[in-house]
Amino acid sequence: MRDIRGYVYMFGAVMCFGALPVFAKLAYGAGFEPLQLLIVRMALALIVLVVLCFITGRSLAVPVGSRLSCLAVSGAYGCMSLLFFTGCQGLDAGVANGLLHLSPLMVLAMGVIVGRRFFWLQWAGVAMAIVGFFLLANFQGGISSGSGVALVLAAAFFSAANTIGVASERLRGIDSYVLAFYACVITLVFSLVLFWGVPNSVGAWSIPGVFWAFVLAVVSTVFALTLYIQAARLLGPAKSSLLGNGEVVVSLVLGAVLLDEVLTWQNVIGCLCVVASCLLAGMSGSDASSAGKAGLMR
Repeated sequence: MRDIRGYVYMFGAVMCFGALPVFAKLAYGAGFEPLQLLIVRMALALIVLVVLCFITGRSLAVPVGSRLSCLAVSGAYGCMSLLFFTGCQGLDAGVANGLLHLSPLMVLAMGVIVGRRFFWLQWAGVAMAIVGFFLLANFQGGISSGSGVALVLAAAFFSAANTIGVASERLRGIDSYVLAFYACVITLVFSLVLFWGVPNSVGAWSIPGVFWAFVLAVVSTVFALTLYIQAARLLGPAKSSLLGNGEVVVSLVLGAVLLDEVLTWQNVIGCLCVVASCLLAGMSGSDASSAGKAGLMR
């Protein structure tokens, strides 16, 4: 029953995260710039989370013994967001996306370092995911910046650290909405510092742009984060990280259906590899029981 609930939460998270690039492109089409959109998205997400916590009676207070861990996990999410945004400037979108989703390999590597044992199916899933993302990214000619590659790989590391952290025992007593709130706070602070510290252009403000930013905040931030946190706690970090790769397939399908983007044979084969990696992750045993032992944020 625990795994079933975890799969349901993960399916919801994958759908919400997978829709993010589509909503973002619609916001860009309405005149928003990338960093401007990130700031507005996080600010709106914070408002939504505060309202939800108030309505449901959730307290945003974090127990004293968990504050450092909460800060570390939130900081990891904020670093991931900013490093990915910065690294994308010198890379094709497909390449950047492929590099970011190497995070399952990093999750397993971190687990090995702290003494975790993983099923061979999980390692096979990572291998299939890597093949799939190389095909989806179409690396030929897509790399124009070595620093961009380094930044996105660093983002993948922080993504892996965040996944392991939210599943740790130290944070299990903190509500997923509260964790999502502080992740958004840290990301907003980092974004504002980058915006003020580095010259950035501000796009046009429009009702459609704000609308799509709001959709991003609710669907691909609030719902996506809270569902993913709950899934990671139930399924464990390794399986959650692998299953989360399914968002790339969702993004490609939604892009083809809603934005008339073209699917190539490489995309199709890459998607099949990613789906196979998710199936292998689902077939492997749950690592939720010892997820806390593998936590880096303790």
